[in-house]
Amino acid sequence: MSARIHAQVSGFLRERWQTTEPTKTTNFVYLGHGWSVPDLVAHVPKNVEAGGVVFPVGVSMQMGDCESVFTSSGLCTWHSHTKGPCHFSVQDWCSFIQSISVWSLLITPSHYRVYSKRDCELLRKCEKYLSGYSRQIPSMELMGRRLKKFASNDSDKRNRGWQDDLCDMALGEATGIDIGPEYNL
Repeated sequence: MSARIHAQVSGFLRERWQTTEPTKTTNFVYLGHGWSVPDLVAHVPKNVEAGGVVFPVGVSMQMGDCESVFTSSGLCTWHSHTKGPCHFSVQDWCSFIQSISVWSLLITPSHYRVYSKRDCELLRKCEKYLSGYSRQIPSMELMGRRLKKFASNDSDKRNRGWQDDLCDMALGEATGIDIGPEYNL
């Protein structure tokens, strides 16, 4: 599926997103009105992760390394992985939960999918759980363990018998994040 980007942005968010404009033109990739994910993929490096903010006419782009890229700050964001599968890593989950972004596009060499926040109450509860009792941001390893524990402690999940290696859908349900279908590029 190569639907235009505006069709990928959640309905509740689309009107607000359509009025966003880039504040900087440095590292901005202009893709034109009505661009699609394959248009962006043509600009994404294959050997390092990249990411940025999604706008109606293009994206900001920053380069990372072969395993990660800094989280971008914006209403709608994107990032790439250098290989599949097309799922958020635990680090991606933690970063997205704590970010101001409401919608995120994940791109791998052969697929893409969208994650969008839908339940602010669950997200706040999860964010507090990730941070724990300290006011400092814990290590990514500790946040990852807390995220898995948060999802597995949810009573619905405990009754389903999901294991420690929770899938995207379990994490999405526990945190109030919708996960879109995986599309081929």
